[in-house]
Amino acid sequence: MIHIVDERDISPSHKFYNSLPDVDVEKDEQEVGLLYSIVSSVVLCNTAVREAHIIMYLLCPQDDSDFQPTLLRVSDETGSLETSIVAEGNLARGSLDPKDVFIADTGKEVFVWIGSGASSAENQNALPYAHNYLMKTKHPLVPVTCIKDGRETSAFNAIFR
Repeated sequence: MIHIVDERDISPSHKFYNSLPDVDVEKDEQEVGLLYSIVSSVVLCNTAVREAHIIMYLLCPQDDSDFQPTLLRVSDETGSLETSIVAEGNLARGSLDPKDVFIADTGKEVFVWIGSGASSAENQNALPYAHNYLMKTKHPLVPVTCIKDGRETSAFNAIFR
């Protein structure tokens, strides 16, 4: 289960804050590196670990300038849901199959395209699969837009050659 917490909605005594060391943090590399080492070594619950990764991403964003646009297929054609890379670099609109769900990652935004013939399992798991995919990238906090087949936006269409 994924639990996202907004610091404006939680008290200073929330379990996430209680698990952090009492260290003043400034944005110079040495202190950020020290904080990352400390946070990495603290045993936190799953939710707090995800939150710590998000905080570290915000403090130390990674260079993702070499990222190539990626198109992934989410399909249960084999009997179980599987994700596979369809294309990297130049994405072709013709790669979209209405029987499946596709995740199109530009590096700045992710589009989840739900084909008109996608199964209910593919429909229900489209966003969780996109989330799991993003958490493994160097850009886990980009916006995600869900689009149904036949209701494509100009921004979505612009990513295809």
